[in-house]
Amino acid sequence: MVLLETERLLLKTIDVNLLDAASKRDHQAIIDLGYKTNGEWPNSDFFKQFLIFTPLLKKASEVAGDQMKNKNGTNSSSFEPAPLDD
Repeated sequence: MVLLETERLLLKTIDVNLLDAASKRDHQAIIDLGYKTNGEWPNSDFFKQFLIFTPLLKKASEVAGDQMKNKNGTNSSSFEPAPLDD
């Protein structure tokens, strides 16, 4: 996990587990992963971008040897976004 930290800001890279929790709007899972949120994220902007970046992440995973597959050979993350509020 890549970090960038200043006095007022801590940035962490988004990983597959965070995307999965965010796509389900599971705030407790986000917290359990060690991320902090004020509850305003993920928002509708996230889900718009999610639709763009999900195929890219899947393609990168396939190129890297399909590392997202679990030992049973199935995808461990569904990447299905929750419905938009607006």
